[in-house]
Amino acid sequence: MEVNKKQLADIFGASIRTIQNWQEQGMPVLRGGG
Repeated sequence: MEVNKKQLADIFGASIRTIQNWQEQGMPVLRGGG
């Protein structure tokens, strides 16, 4: 299953900024996007 940051934020009930913070802290991502 592939989701974008907005979809992931909705799934977790978090903000997009929180998702970005998680990525910066080492959350695995399939690929970086723009």
